[in-house]
Amino acid sequence: MRYPPAITFTPLTSRAYRAFALVITIVLIAAGAVFMPANSPFSLQNSLFLVLTGITSLWLLCDAFARPRGSLRYAQGQWHWLHEDLELAGTLSLHLDLQSYMLVSFTAHAAPDKFFQTTQQWFHLEARHIDHAATSALSGAWSSVRRAIYSPVERADEALAAR
Repeated sequence: MRYPPAITFTPLTSRAYRAFALVITIVLIAAGAVFMPANSPFSLQNSLFLVLTGITSLWLLCDAFARPRGSLRYAQGQWHWLHEDLELAGTLSLHLDLQSYMLVSFTAHAAPDKFFQTTQQWFHLEARHIDHAATSALSGAWSSVRRAIYSPVERADEALAAR
C-alpha cells in the first residue's frame, strides 16, 4: 500500500473556533442580561444562571485561546501525538471538512492518565496554519495533511497478511 508523504505539524487554534467562542460568550451574556427580571435580580435562579453563564464563557474563551502542546505526525499510515519525549499512536477521525478548515479528533490507542485527561483530543485545522507550521520540506503541506486524513487506515491484521 502506498501512503501519502510523512508530515509533522503543530496544530494551532483556528480563528473560526475563536470567533465561535466569542459569539457564544456574547450570546450567553446578552441572554443573561435580557432574561434577568428587573424586580428580583438576585434570586437563586438568576444567580445560578449567572454562575453557569460565567463558567461556560470562561471555559470557552480559555479553550479557544489555549495552544495545544505537542505535534501530530503522520508516517506510513499511522498517526502519532508527540509531546516532549512521549509519543502516542492513535487514530485521527474527520468530523467536518470545509476545504480550508477541518475539525478532527485524535483518539490515542493507549494513553497514560497524566498525559491526556481523556483518550480523545479535538483539533481545528486550518490550511494557513498547516502550511506555516509543517516541519517537512513539502510544498503544499495542507494537501498532504488532507491526503493523510483521507487515506485508508491499515489495520494490524491486514499489515501482517500483506507480508
